[in-house]
Amino acid sequence: MLHYDYKTEHTCSQLISLDLEGNVVHNVSFIGGCNGNLKAIPILVEGITVEQV
Repeated sequence: MLHYDYKTEHTCSQLISLDLEGNVVHNVSFIGGCNGNLKAIPILVEGITVEQV
């Protein structure tokens, strides 16, 4: 499993953290940003492929 941290620009969140197992997304989390949307997005993308995201 590979871990990625993506530093965002021009958004409310400052960092997106996630793990990839092959091309399947796991453990997405956001640092900063709007609370409501950033709780839903990790649930919606958990376990689906990068292409689907």
